[in-house]
Amino acid sequence: MNERIELTREEIEQIINSAVEKAVLNMKKGNVIEEKKEKKKYLKTKEFAEIFNVSRVAVHDWIIQKKIDAQRLYGTKIWRIPIEEVEKFKNRSRTMTNKDIFNRKF
Repeated sequence: MNERIELTREEIEQIINSAVEKAVLNMKKGNVIEEKKEKKKYLKTKEFAEIFNVSRVAVHDWIIQKKIDAQRLYGTKIWRIPIEEVEKFKNRSRTMTNKDIFNRKF
């Protein structure tokens, strides 16, 4: 009843590659990959700084000046910035830039 099936190395590799391709396609169809990205609720100050191409010190200054809403991890000096704050900050900085441009004296 128990027959032993012998496969070559190439056949095993083909089976594995096929299984991986199917899994990736299923994940893309089910948006599993994108859901993982969207699950992230908070950014580190370094990540926020990279998005806006500024230093971490600038981000800390903005937090202190209350230009960015951020939360401190309990009992530490570490800040976490809600992911929604990226879009809010983009909109705020865009309106501030527009005001600066129109109020400039040349």
